[in-house]
Amino acid sequence: MKKIFKYIMLGVVLVGASSCKKYLDINQNPNSFTSATPAVVLPQAIVGAASISNTFNISFADFSGA
Repeated sequence: MKKIFKYIMLGVVLVGASSCKKYLDINQNPNSFTSATPAVVLPQAIVGAASISNTFNISFADFSGA
């Protein structure tokens, strides 16, 4: 029983030692933005808000009688 436990612990240590050190960096794209400025985000936010407003106006125009 002690030998099995030692072999299991040795296996766990070897697997842990051989794993990559920068585990969280494996899926990073160096070409993508890490942060966006308001000048980049604001135009798309305005377009999205106008699109939603237009959808609500078209959908609820039937209820107002317009």
